[in-house]
Amino acid sequence: MILVGQDDRRSPRPGEGPVPELAARLGSVGVAPGAAVVVGVSGGADSTGLLVALAAVGTGPVVVVHVEHHTRGRAGLRDALFATTLARGLGLPGFLLLGASSEEGKRGNLEARCRIERESALARVARAVGATSICLAHTRDDLAETVLLRLARGCGPATLAGMQPRRLDGFCRPLLGVRRADLHRRLDELGIPHVEDASNASDDRLRNRVRRRLLPLADAVLGVDVVERLARLAEDLEQQKRLVGESLAPRLPAPGEPLPVLVLRAAGADAGGLLQHWLVRELPGPRANRRQIAAGVQLAGSEKPSGRVDIGAGWALIRRYESMIVGKVRAADLPPEGARLDLPGVVTLTAGARIRAQIETEPPEASAQIAVLDCPATAFLRVRHPKAGDRLRLHGGSRKLSALLIDRRVPRDRRAGLLVVEDGTDILWVEDVGSAADRVWQGRGQALVLRLEGRFAAFPGL
Repeated sequence: MILVGQDDRRSPRPGEGPVPELAARLGSVGVAPGAAVVVGVSGGADSTGLLVALAAVGTGPVVVVHVEHHTRGRAGLRDALFATTLARGLGLPGFLLLGASSEEGKRGNLEARCRIERESALARVARAVGATSICLAHTRDDLAETVLLRLARGCGPATLAGMQPRRLDGFCRPLLGVRRADLHRRLDELGIPHVEDASNASDDRLRNRVRRRLLPLADAVLGVDVVERLARLAEDLEQQKRLVGESLAPRLPAPGEPLPVLVLRAAGADAGGLLQHWLVRELPGPRANRRQIAAGVQLAGSEKPSGRVDIGAGWALIRRYESMIVGKVRAADLPPEGARLDLPGVVTLTAGARIRAQIETEPPEASAQIAVLDCPATAFLRVRHPKAGDRLRLHGGSRKLSALLIDRRVPRDRRAGLLVVEDGTDILWVEDVGSAADRVWQGRGQALVLRLEGRFAAFPGL
């Protein structure tokens, strides 16, 4: 990490921001005058410029959020210190949020996982402080780079449009009309410091190669400002997307609602465009390419009641009986052999969820998140995921767990990640299904209470 401008470090004077016209830009992305905003600040030049500009505009309460992902060691911690110090120097409230550990972050696409983690953290803070707008520091150069990257993925016009000035979930980008070099130059003129992430100078990431090698080469070969041409293309496509979206809107469900399979089937040749526009509206993660859109249309038209099309970064287009939804695919919480659950004790799952076992004399009422059972003879239990041959005892006999999950209409994509608690011999309880009939507490003596805590729905809105 390099701290730029440290020798002349100061905060901007009132009205003196890197982007003097930011007040008008905020209005264009839907930030109302006087409204509270949350801004994500990495400490780099772009987010530093956005923050000091917002502070100078004085549009309303500004809340600073920095997410430390634990992926860059001491450099990441220094960035966090810089961002929090910057917020304090501007007299602004700030939140430092800790993301996944470096080991967790190594799984899958690290850059995409961190982006999703940041957006989730920003949204949580916005809800907590009552802000309806979350400002991100993407510039015109970022817009052009995104167009090229999506073109390489084979995206269609609706997703090739690039970054939206404002999304339905409140994320907005006031600097999409500002060139990165102009923003950095203004920071230098004001003597405002920022940090430089050393990884930005590396060609390991595809976006870095596009930024450092492809775009300068295209400028030289074509003799034009390629960033500006691509940004204008993105704006034109965004306008066309709005017009097409308006024509398709009567056939789409309300925002946040599943897309009925029958709607896609009835769309005929328009099914791909309809699905693509619905996905762009609903999916906060990566953009689906043409192949994935075609697979989604095929999934909607098939006789199978469930299935999914992976889009990337853990997101998927999922069919659940007569509806299409988008959401994160729940990863396995436990190793194949499961985990020991002491009595009393707790097993911590991914994303901070827990299953807790306690022996109580006055247990609570049973619910979807609480099982109340007779005390087992063993000193500990085991928590695992379902496996072939599992059976659960019900009144009148036992049934295969796989059949029960079908009867309860538990979606196929959720089944493998469900939690099963056993005592070494018998299954006591299954998430989304319930308890073994012969192990339910009868109201006498001590009870075993299993609590599933912090488990969120695997798919938003359901």
